[in-house]
Amino acid sequence: MLDKVRHGFPDDETLATLSERVFSTPIEKKFKILQQGGNSPVCLFPKVNMCKEFNETMLANLPSPTIKIRATNLIDGTGNIHVRRKKDDDDFEKKVEKKLKELNKDINNFGSLEAKLKLAVGARVMLRCNVNVEKGLVNGALGTVQAILQTRITVNFDRRTDPCEIEKVKRKFMVMKNVFVYRSQFPLISALAVTIHKCQGLSLDNAIIDLSKNVFSAGMAYVALSRVRTLSGVHLTCFNPKSLMVSSCSIKEINRLRQLYRPDLPQYAIPTDCGSRKRTLTRTIEEPQAKNQKNMPPPKVARDRRSRPSDSKNNDKANCPKKPPTVITNNNNNDDSDDCVMMGMSARASNLKYHPPMLLLEKHGVMH
Repeated sequence: MLDKVRHGFPDDETLATLSERVFSTPIEKKFKILQQGGNSPVCLFPKVNMCKEFNETMLANLPSPTIKIRATNLIDGTGNIHVRRKKDDDDFEKKVEKKLKELNKDINNFGSLEAKLKLAVGARVMLRCNVNVEKGLVNGALGTVQAILQTRITVNFDRRTDPCEIEKVKRKFMVMKNVFVYRSQFPLISALAVTIHKCQGLSLDNAIIDLSKNVFSAGMAYVALSRVRTLSGVHLTCFNPKSLMVSSCSIKEINRLRQLYRPDLPQYAIPTDCGSRKRTLTRTIEEPQAKNQKNMPPPKVARDRRSRPSDSKNNDKANCPKKPPTVITNNNNNDDSDDCVMMGMSARASNLKYHPPMLLLEKHGVMH
């Protein structure tokens, strides 16, 4: 069945099988039923905002209070030679603060270290880096929070019988040219619901999957379905056959490899309707441009003139290739305006202040 989904040609039997895996009960109730059965599921959603809403709803339903832990950011601006005066310091602070706010929208910009981590005792979490490979504490390991302390979090991982203590890790990243940030945070994220993109590489016993019209990319349905070990562990909130999109480029590459190394195997037909949203958008954009180009006046021809000795130098400068700017895109929206609390201890958030050579940014510790 997975091969048919992967290659974009599911038959009637495959569609009927997936339709039978759709449940009608509310997703929160279905989650608790599976959790009481001994195998806690992971909800796989195509969009980040869907994961965020579900995680916040499930955390609020837990008997223990939700604890918010802010990351500690240390900004190193010693390499920025433009910071000379007090006015420059103020401008530098604003630029760094604005850049950090943009980068915090996507935790992948900081090695999956959350700017603000929301957890509770009894919540499901996922480890986001390799802590101890021999003990199975690797990226993607799932577990349940047992205790939360100021310096460590105790987690009962699914593949281990004894609890493990997870401490904060520090990562270094460049936020601007010659400006670096050192972020310290627990390498955990809430695993009640994760995006399909983030679940790649996992093997799950139970998964609640959304295969509705929200699936926006080719191969997402195959990735989500192939994470589950058995068909009985697949639970669909809804199923739209159009979500089984595949990439025509991938099918062409498979056919090319088959022709080279396995000519005895048949060639797959190239899908024509997959990715239709993208092609429609391209046509919508290109057609007005073509009309505008017809109405555009002919380009002006530069007048011939004598070349002067200084022109060669100017031409050399003009022909020098310019270095393209670094563009960072972000997808998530993390609001860092809330305060946090942990174990009854509170602290006031410190404002951004720049003191060369190092700058301590963000509210450190745990607050409510």
